[in-house]
Amino acid sequence: MGRLEVCICGARNLQADHINALPDPYCSVHVGDKTFKTTVARNSCNPVWNQISRFHVSGEANANICIEIWDKNVAADDILGSCCFSLSGLTMGVVEDLWLRLSHCSTKAELHICVLACDFGKKPTDEERWRVTSDISSCPVLATGIKFPPSPQPVTVSTNSNNTPLVSNMGPAVVPAAAQ
Repeated sequence: MGRLEVCICGARNLQADHINALPDPYCSVHVGDKTFKTTVARNSCNPVWNQISRFHVSGEANANICIEIWDKNVAADDILGSCCFSLSGLTMGVVEDLWLRLSHCSTKAELHICVLACDFGKKPTDEERWRVTSDISSCPVLATGIKFPPSPQPVTVSTNSNNTPLVSNMGPAVVPAAAQ
């Protein structure tokens, strides 16, 4: 049984309802017989959730993840769109950053997710090895929305062959330092 981590980051271009009221969207994520629901994002066609769920997956080669976006209403919730994709193409230990086009909607709505196959999937190539992780919260895409505790392990900063720091566009980083 494989471990799968999924972050529902957000969506864009969701449809307003028939009277042009903004939706109150939430996601329902289905993997096998397990379901995870995000919180409701009030009044937004471009919601941000940044919520992580972890699943145990059996039959990883044939498993799918299906996600529905719903508009929360007092009487009955309305579907805003849905998407599914196969887990068979995932690379073990590499966070996949995906924008998925929603079906069953009249706009060009998309869902932004990050997916991590912790212990199943294709073996990473030499080019992908630097991206290998065991925790989806280390994904740079999520760094702006999730707070991380200080690492108890020493941090190593690499330089290139000219002995100058490597440049990164991942944004600012705070590295706690311990006194020697």
